[in-house]
Amino acid sequence: MRNLLLAFAVVSLIAFAGCRSRDTVNVVPDRQGAALQVGPPSVGGGAYVLVAGPGEAYYPLKDGEQNKLAEVAKKNGTTLEWLIQRNDLGPERIGKLVAGTNLIVPVPKK
Repeated sequence: MRNLLLAFAVVSLIAFAGCRSRDTVNVVPDRQGAALQVGPPSVGGGAYVLVAGPGEAYYPLKDGEQNKLAEVAKKNGTTLEWLIQRNDLGPERIGKLVAGTNLIVPVPKK
């Protein structure tokens, strides 16, 4: 009986510790030094937020640039492929870009 109570107490403790909500945000750097910020469902509806890494900056899209990503890439000294890959712009996201959206671009070399 004592072993049964001890097992129940341990299982209850583990379940209780794992059930509390987390309000923290984790930032996970990738191999190139960029980062992906993963937050709780209240942050961005459970989505993730891209974080500029070393040698990168944010570029807010201006009105009319949503459909001209190749020009944005050229203006910032990179390729369209890099811009799409780094900002995780799949077909479903490209159609939803609006003015003011921050894209990650490389910092211009001096």
